[in-house]
Amino acid sequence: MRLKLPRSVLAASGSLGWGDTLEGLVEAHRLGGFITPTLTLPPREGNPMPRTAEASAGFLHANGLPNPGLERFLDEHLPRLRALGCPLIVSLLGTTASEWAELAKELGRARGITALELNLTPFLFSTPCKRQRLFLRKPRCTGRYRRPFKACAKSLPCH
Repeated sequence: MRLKLPRSVLAASGSLGWGDTLEGLVEAHRLGGFITPTLTLPPREGNPMPRTAEASAGFLHANGLPNPGLERFLDEHLPRLRALGCPLIVSLLGTTASEWAELAKELGRARGITALELNLTPFLFSTPCKRQRLFLRKPRCTGRYRRPFKACAKSLPCH
């Protein structure tokens, strides 16, 4: 089944934060959907400042995907996001197959989520031990991680 949205205008991933600063700025119930900033299993502080640099063709921005992590998202942010009155799409990123599976499983159980956006950004991810390339750089590898999302999708309203 395809995702059906009430209107064509979406708040793009991260553009309106976690929905806690919308009052007086946006009538969220009039949006076709709200896409969260990218969520990871553990909390992330993001990159140190400055995160934006001017370039000849515009700006470069690398925020490092700061987010509260899955547990805090479910406890603190999801209740407020459900109250916005528009479809909720959660953007997510895992760094291992087990993280992707855990995110899919827990978000699939959560009430009020319409769909998931998989952040397949091929960036370098820092770990305390080494810098590693995410499997997402290789499309054939990305295909191996579809299973947890297909199972999760069956519990979402758009399925």
